Amino acid sequence: MWTQIVGKVRLALTPMVNHWWNVPLYVSPRGLTTSSMPYRDLIIEIEFDFISHQLPGVCGSRMVLRRGTKH
Repeated sequence: MWTQIVGKVRLALTPMVNHWWNVPLYVSPRGLTTSSMPYRDLIIEIEFDFISHQLPGVCGSRMVLRRGTKH
């Protein structure tokens, strides 16, 4: 369910590309990430951290959201 929510956020914040190529989640060293997304005058990124079981949101260089997930 969390991946669907993050996917909808990415869909809303990124410009449309053919065949929905603007909404994938990318593999990162710790799990999956959205990569950078523009939001107003900020750049945000959401990453699924499968090692520490967290869903951190990053805005620029600071952490703005850290959501723990159940195992």
